[in-house]
Amino acid sequence: MLAETLLILTLAGEARNQGEAGMRAVASVIHYKALEDSQYNMVGAEVPSVAALIHEVRTPHRYSVWRHGKYTQSFRGQADDRALLLAAQIASEMMRGSFRPTVKANHYHTVDVRPAWRYAMKRVGRRGSHIFYWKG
Repeated sequence: MLAETLLILTLAGEARNQGEAGMRAVASVIHYKALEDSQYNMVGAEVPSVAALIHEVRTPHRYSVWRHGKYTQSFRGQADDRALLLAAQIASEMMRGSFRPTVKANHYHTVDVRPAWRYAMKRVGRRGSHIFYWKG
């Protein structure tokens, strides 16, 4: 299924070296960002629709793994096989509606960058090399 494949590749590409906690935190951001999309969700929905999840991961320039051909250079070796398996498990939960966010965040970045937008948001945590924020 296209939606699940996009989620798997996005999660693995964004958080392949962050462990389960880090990957679930990135999935939490996708979850909350997809819920914000009123075009694809019912008002008051607690679980994003499949259409909202697809729209979220396909939004241009949102996830670094999809920028500048970076994705094709992202995966190498057995560690990445484990990351893909974990990403598949989490994506399956998201598609079934059984995923439970581990951090209330709708934005994140790596510790290697300092985007200007971070000042307008509340920092809510760090998992691995990602810092998470909430803009409510």
